[in-house]
Amino acid sequence: MAFTCEVNNQLLNNDMSCFDSSVNEGPVYYTGINTGEVNDNIGNSGCFDLWTNEQQAQTLANAQTAYFVAIIIVQWGDLLITKTRTLSIFQQGMWNWVLNFGLVLETLLAVVIAYVPFIQTIIGTAPIRFVHWLPGIPFALFELFYDETRKYLIRRAARKPEFKLGRFLDEYTHW
Repeated sequence: MAFTCEVNNQLLNNDMSCFDSSVNEGPVYYTGINTGEVNDNIGNSGCFDLWTNEQQAQTLANAQTAYFVAIIIVQWGDLLITKTRTLSIFQQGMWNWVLNFGLVLETLLAVVIAYVPFIQTIIGTAPIRFVHWLPGIPFALFELFYDETRKYLIRRAARKPEFKLGRFLDEYTHW
């Protein structure tokens, strides 16, 4: 149940005329939202009667786990772009095995948090499908592309001092 109102001594449930000031001059009551209480006058026709509280809690846990995994994936991009100040990741390579181990360990930790039942109970996560691991990837790729472009422009300014954009980026975005 989402809302009720009284118009001409008649109780209206989930009727949009409750919000029409020419029809309803009285208050609109929100009932049954996240309280778990059932309004016996309404029946089971409300828009919030679709899922039980357990189903809503499970959906919330899935969403929180997917958000956590997306943060981990974006951190991959952060790690790769902060690896060098001006060299491209393609010039530098991935020869730092401690860093590579950190990427793998971070990912394995996310897998443990998402899929080990005992940990799920403690932290409040839920298993997610593979497709829910994917939303963070475009953000990590965008971040990597942006920083590779910035580094290229900075390197170009080092070769050609008249290139003002690269000098600007070097001075104001170079950490």
